[in-house]
Amino acid sequence: MKVLVIGAGNAGRPAARLLNHLNNRVLVNDVRELHELPLKAQKRIAEMEDEGVMFRFGGHSMEDILWADAVFISPNIPQDAPVRKMVREAGDLVHITTSDIGRTLNELIGLPMVGVAGTDGKTTTTNMIDHILSSRYRTVSFSSLQDSLVIEGLVELVVNGDIDDRDLAVFELPHGTIRMAEGLELSAGVVTNLTPDHMDEFSNYDEYIERNFSIKDLMAPGGVLALCGDDPVISSLLDDLEVENVVYGVGERRTVEFMGRRFMLSQYPGQGLRYRAEGTCRIHLHPECIRDTDSHLQHLRSPQLQET
Repeated sequence: MKVLVIGAGNAGRPAARLLNHLNNRVLVNDVRELHELPLKAQKRIAEMEDEGVMFRFGGHSMEDILWADAVFISPNIPQDAPVRKMVREAGDLVHITTSDIGRTLNELIGLPMVGVAGTDGKTTTTNMIDHILSSRYRTVSFSSLQDSLVIEGLVELVVNGDIDDRDLAVFELPHGTIRMAEGLELSAGVVTNLTPDHMDEFSNYDEYIERNFSIKDLMAPGGVLALCGDDPVISSLLDDLEVENVVYGVGERRTVEFMGRRFMLSQYPGQGLRYRAEGTCRIHLHPECIRDTDSHLQHLRSPQLQET
């Protein structure tokens, strides 16, 4: 199948590389010139060209669109961009979505995955989890510390055939990357906090919260989401949360204020499957049973934890 990938950025590149790996003919185009892209992206594009992916820079053409049987449009392309109108006018094209890419990755990887979302502390939390688990398991980690993008890193594992050398993956899910993670299934997830940041990329605070909290939609059946109960924004979302979850914290009452809105933690959350650590807590996540919720809860009910 001939696939046109629109956008050579952090979403388009891994999608194109995966589609090429699956024996499609792939053409990527971008409105920018190659020299306008970051040097790291230029290096990756050169590697992808060696693998057979085609690139065309400096604009979008109807000729390229009509050449294709299917199209993937990067989620970073604005909804009112002229190229989206061109694709609609082209007629009967198969539309490949970010969810399609995520589900395909999920099937090809087949590893337990731990994702970390939120505003602050993602990189530290990701690397702490990786450090703990790597003492016993063959982990692979993607975070700002490694200067690696999770979707691009997961695709590289697949393309290079390195899946068999790993037991599980631990990765950071920033607000930009999490859109490309749709379709993945996480065995465990963490939300550190939801204080306002990068607000110039969002129309309002609710949109920012929704984007970062969408990790809940990535949880596999039986997966467990760990949330910081000290964060009043997270606390306000707990009652409607339908996935298995554990709330952690030290009982600190915090207030978040932004553009006239105020979130306050008046009482530490204590409903459902929520516990507060009163000392050192060790939770064992074995790759073969990481989806077993009952196993998690047995550890969480140890004498070192106090139910609140």
